[in-house]
Amino acid sequence: MEQNVFKTSNHPRHSSIWTIKCKNFDDVLTTKTSTSCVACLVELLEEPSYLIVKKKLVLSEFLRLLQNCDQLPLLITHNYDVLKNTVIILIDLLEVTEENFLALVIEVCLKLLNLAKSDPLTTLVLDFIANQIVNNNSNVEKCLPIIVLLGRLLDTLTDLHKTYYRYYNNTIPCLAASLVHPNTDVQLAALYIVVLLVKDPTIRPSLLTDYQCQLAQAIIVILSSSSSVPLLCNVLEMVRVLLVENSFLQFVVQLRLKGSSLGSAFKSLLQNRKESLQTGTLLCVLELLTRSRSITPAASVLLLEADIAELLFERLYSRNSYHIRLLFQCLTLLSEVPTFFSHFHSVYGIDSIISALNTLQQMNQKKLLVDGLILLRNILQRQPDNITLFNNVNSVKLCLGVLSKMMDYHNRDVLVVTLEAAAYMFKKEHLLLPVPFELLKDLCKALAYHVYSLCKPLLQGRKPSKQAVEEKYSQIITVFHLLLEQACSFCVACEKDPRTCETNYRAPMLKETSESCVKPVEKFAKLLLEITDTCSLPLIMAIGENCLNHELYQKVFSYLNILYKFEHVNMTPQSMKLSASGFLMMMLQLKYKFSYNKTLADLICLFYDKLFQCLFQHYYRISLMEVISTGLRNCFFCLRDIYQEFVQTSEDGTKEFILTLLYFCYINHYECLPIKILFDILDHFISCHVLLKVLPEYLLKSLVFLLAWGSKYSNTGPKFAVSKRSAISLVQLIEEIQPSVWFAKPSDIFLNWSFVELTLTAETSNKVLEYWLNTVSVEDIQFCLKRNAAITSSSSSSSSKNPSHDAEDQTVNEEKEYRGTRDVVPLSLIQCRGFLQALFVQLTNPNEELAKKAILLMNWIITQNQENKNEDCDHHTILLAWLEETASACLHSLLLKHSPLQATSICSILPVVTRFLEKPLVNRSSVFDCKLVYHLVNLSVHLDISNKEHQKMFDRIFCYLTFAVKHVLDSAPNNNNVVSLLIQNEKFLEKLEMVLQNMNEGLLVLKIQVIHLLNQLIKTVPHDTQVVHPVTISFDNISIMYEGHNITARHQVFEFLSSLFQAHFQSAVVRVHFWSSLSAVTKETTNLATTHSKQLRKLYIYLQQDIVKNITTGHSESIQCLLNMLDFLNVNNSCFEQQIMSQPWNHVLLDFLFRVHNLADFSDSLLSLIIKFLDHEDCIELMKYHMNNMLKNAHIMLKFGRIQPERVLMWSLLHKLTNVAMTCDVDESLVLNVKAMMEDSNDSTQ
Repeated sequence: MEQNVFKTSNHPRHSSIWTIKCKNFDDVLTTKTSTSCVACLVELLEEPSYLIVKKKLVLSEFLRLLQNCDQLPLLITHNYDVLKNTVIILIDLLEVTEENFLALVIEVCLKLLNLAKSDPLTTLVLDFIANQIVNNNSNVEKCLPIIVLLGRLLDTLTDLHKTYYRYYNNTIPCLAASLVHPNTDVQLAALYIVVLLVKDPTIRPSLLTDYQCQLAQAIIVILSSSSSVPLLCNVLEMVRVLLVENSFLQFVVQLRLKGSSLGSAFKSLLQNRKESLQTGTLLCVLELLTRSRSITPAASVLLLEADIAELLFERLYSRNSYHIRLLFQCLTLLSEVPTFFSHFHSVYGIDSIISALNTLQQMNQKKLLVDGLILLRNILQRQPDNITLFNNVNSVKLCLGVLSKMMDYHNRDVLVVTLEAAAYMFKKEHLLLPVPFELLKDLCKALAYHVYSLCKPLLQGRKPSKQAVEEKYSQIITVFHLLLEQACSFCVACEKDPRTCETNYRAPMLKETSESCVKPVEKFAKLLLEITDTCSLPLIMAIGENCLNHELYQKVFSYLNILYKFEHVNMTPQSMKLSASGFLMMMLQLKYKFSYNKTLADLICLFYDKLFQCLFQHYYRISLMEVISTGLRNCFFCLRDIYQEFVQTSEDGTKEFILTLLYFCYINHYECLPIKILFDILDHFISCHVLLKVLPEYLLKSLVFLLAWGSKYSNTGPKFAVSKRSAISLVQLIEEIQPSVWFAKPSDIFLNWSFVELTLTAETSNKVLEYWLNTVSVEDIQFCLKRNAAITSSSSSSSSKNPSHDAEDQTVNEEKEYRGTRDVVPLSLIQCRGFLQALFVQLTNPNEELAKKAILLMNWIITQNQENKNEDCDHHTILLAWLEETASACLHSLLLKHSPLQATSICSILPVVTRFLEKPLVNRSSVFDCKLVYHLVNLSVHLDISNKEHQKMFDRIFCYLTFAVKHVLDSAPNNNNVVSLLIQNEKFLEKLEMVLQNMNEGLLVLKIQVIHLLNQLIKTVPHDTQVVHPVTISFDNISIMYEGHNITARHQVFEFLSSLFQAHFQSAVVRVHFWSSLSAVTKETTNLATTHSKQLRKLYIYLQQDIVKNITTGHSESIQCLLNMLDFLNVNNSCFEQQIMSQPWNHVLLDFLFRVHNLADFSDSLLSLIIKFLDHEDCIELMKYHMNNMLKNAHIMLKFGRIQPERVLMWSLLHKLTNVAMTCDVDESLVLNVKAMMEDSNDSTQ
């Protein structure tokens, strides 16, 4: 069924193409097809007499056709004139004031322009609109439809706003002014266009450059005074966009208009109940805070001064999740402002946050929960201590309650932030009120559940990730730690009102709490212990296997140290086992993963002190064998490492721990701990002097008893097999403790001779023996020595016969033997070796009584040895060991003393040494020879050569040294230890120098031996050894050796010099002394050429080597020595000239001579030798090579008159030099100058 509507009288004349059939979709019940003529519709719109009401229907039909008919858009787009005419007609209709009609006109116009996409038509429309806006600037209301059309057009057509701003920017001032127009519709229309423009980042900077002030003022005015929701929403949108620009942000923050600012405007909008306005405002506030963090903090301060934070907290009671997210973000940024907490926002804001968190938990908003917890954490973290955060118990209760709920929330991010918030809550001092125990209990249980869930993979054999260990475990331990700090620092769980409670609720220590608080505290501690029992072992395993973080370990140990402060709580056996075994396992991880720092070391020592106090206090209730066998030794070693590294910082904790350990071992009879382990631990700590001033007397006695007889409690090893380390430790204890600690009779300590021997061979035995010499008579010591020798022999024989003999029966037999008669027992010096050494040290004691006792005991021991006819006892063997182990300082100090007592000491010792030196050195190791050489060399330093007794002693020592060097070198040629000992001992070399300088003829043989020894040493000493001092000694004393007529001595000197020069030719010092000493010798010796021709040939070879190497060039002393030697050899050796003329020696010699600057130093014999050389053509060529240097040297000598007239050979050499120079390529002026100066010298001489 068709309908024909909107036809004019001109319809028959219209082309049929303009008649369009279109279904009417408005009627749902019936399907109608209407036929409309587009030409008729346009004529009706153009007809002025046609009523507006009917034109509205026409526009509706036109719009329907455009929307539902596909034919009409094609017709219009292909008929530009019709389209243009239609648009013009529509624009003219905009003068109508009826709103609905104008809306239809604008919609149809936009539809046509959008379908046409014609630039000329669009330009036509924009031109018309721009003219209307500019022409009606004073009456903007008249062109309101035009402005609305412009806004819709810019929004509809893509990128049209850029074209408009570029070519029609003359309308912008009118639009900017319209923003503050009294008519809201005008404001909204203009604002719509401005927002479109500022959203484009390419237009915004230039727009703000010209209109920033107008826009900012308009924003403040509209936000402060307008009540139109659409207008406010659009302004907020524009503000949010403009805040991106830094210049606008800084300007608008500082802008004040009639008492209004951006902050006050935001405050009024937040108080509005419209959610759209609140949303827009929150977005602007968020953008402002985000931008102000990096641009200007004044914006954040502006918001705080306007009490925006208070309104934000109030809005947290909303159930709009989007609003809550924005509020959390804004408050989180505001909490970073330093002045945020000075306005007390956070105090009453806590309740709002807690309410919001509860709401979000009901809504299951995980992401928002994390944001809210972050805000709560920030406030707890940054709240100043002088501002109380919780005003009443209810606030604390609510906060702890929500934290406990969050702990139960199965989300990783929520848990991590919750733990951080809980940590900051308990860390703050402003948490002044008592914390209800029930709330802490819930929080602890929630924590325990998460510990168990985190450790569950471990219990199932799976390892957690490193991230889980580092983050979750660390936070959980932190919260546990802080909970314990609260329990120790406050009256936790005190149910009384704090104003009436007798105890100050800020009591710092647990002991100061009232009795009414003891039970709640005990409950709380028991709860934490229960949680620790359940979770400690898997938690520690996880940390130990996965964590490399010092801080996490420190938290663990600090937590446990605080836990053990509760004196009202006794650990259960299960708790002790878990704690001990678990943390001992972690000690292993600590030992092998990283080194300790100071804080961690202190915490570990303190923890083990507390732990083992609990363990040892209840040792009778539980079996510690499992704990000790699995980890106790590792614990000891870790503590030892800590003590070694932090000896000054961790001493107190280590002392307490070791004290407790010794007490436990003492009362438990050492049955639960292997004795070897105990020895190892005690040895270390006693050697570090840890226990000397802290152990009570009964512990010291038990320690002495343990070290002296401890092997009786061991199932392995011989009866008296006390370790040397343990003995040394006991000796160090003896030096510090009082004598009252020891047994009733000090001589009882000698009952175990093997123990005495070990202690007295230690470095610390001096004070021990001094103590015994002060308290025990010589007779008692002699008896104990003999008695112990017998006991040692019988013990060894009985043990070999019956090794399984009972230890207690042996002790009884020994006591019977000790109480029996004092029979003399043959005493072996081998047994007395250590004691003899200690006695020798006491010989130098300034206390003459003690020294006298030592001398008597030493003579008695030697006498006993000589009287002993046992072939197995060789006194030389013990003396050998004695000389090896005795410090050389004892001999030195003895020989420097002159008192009668010391003289007696010397008489007692020196014969023994003399007799020993007379023995043949067979079957002796070179190592022993080195040691003995060292001692004897040091002894010889203190001998006086003028003393006949000392001279005899020195002769024997020197004979042994000569033999020892040869023996060592023959047995081990590569062993240079003896040589190094002699060469590098300056005092010994000085003593040799004194021997060489001594004028006593009776020492000539000794001098020859000295030279012979030096010659032997030089041959073997490494080239890199410092030999300057012995070289100086030898050369400086050669002339003394030559004053006599002993041919052997001279041969020894030349042999030594030859060895020295060959071994150390590279040393300039050696060569200087060599040539200078030979020069001095040759000047005093007339028959050297005849008696030492072999040495002269060697000297000539050395001279060639030294000159060929050309090492001494530049050293005036060396040059003079070489010239003297050349002169000497030339005069005393008839074959020397013939040897010199041989090739290539003449080149080498002349090259050296021509390089010498001072030719005046040459002797006449050398000058004649050089003149003879110059007769050869090769020598002349070499002379030409050095001609420049020689002419310059001659010029200098002539200039300063260094050539005397009587030096005929020198003048001849200069004449020959100038003659040869004329044939060379040299500086002619230099030659002429030299000739002129020579002539002048001759004239002046004549």
